[in-house]
Amino acid sequence: MKRQVFSIVAIALFVLAPPALAQELVSEKVADTSEYSATVLRAATTGSTINAAPTFNRPIATGTRTGPCTSTNVLLSGVGTAVGYTVFNIFSPGGQVADISTALTGTLSDSYLLLYCGGTFDPANSLNNLIFGDDDDGAGLASAITPGDNIVLDPGVVYQVVVTTISNGDTGTFTLNLGGDLELGVPVPTLGEWGWIALAVVLVMMAIVMIRRRQLA
Repeated sequence: MKRQVFSIVAIALFVLAPPALAQELVSEKVADTSEYSATVLRAATTGSTINAAPTFNRPIATGTRTGPCTSTNVLLSGVGTAVGYTVFNIFSPGGQVADISTALTGTLSDSYLLLYCGGTFDPANSLNNLIFGDDDDGAGLASAITPGDNIVLDPGVVYQVVVTTISNGDTGTFTLNLGGDLELGVPVPTLGEWGWIALAVVLVMMAIVMIRRRQLA
């Protein structure tokens, strides 16, 4: 019986363990770099619309970033005091630099791009948690936060991208593009190594119970 139990334990660990853990069990150290999964492909592109409402007072993102979620000398616009906007959740599984841009392929004529820390955009307090912004670094009047801006995103942390307009009353359709490993949405935690081990233990216990029942039968 001991041999049977040992065999079951070994099989469960090797079959159920993720690749990194299985290779560690045979003394091959492989880093686990896939802690998250998502339903949206990387280098995502999506179309959207800015409507007349809701609105907010757009910041003028000409300040200096002083921390992961703080910038100084950022002001509110005197032109875009009630502009429409659209919000997107994004994240970087590997913690890469931000690579975000708009494409004015629809009816929107001019865009403004804002990046907020940790999924905390508040239209009533639009200066809070603002990391970076851009007006016209994209093609034509489109906006872009490029790798050259060196805005490094924390791995697996949700950020919010706000696409808005320059002047009150501007509306229209546009395309949002994400480069690098950036993904739309929020990360979905996968079952970590300890989770796989716990599952293997449960299956082993079930197998032991089944063996004992057969011996008693």
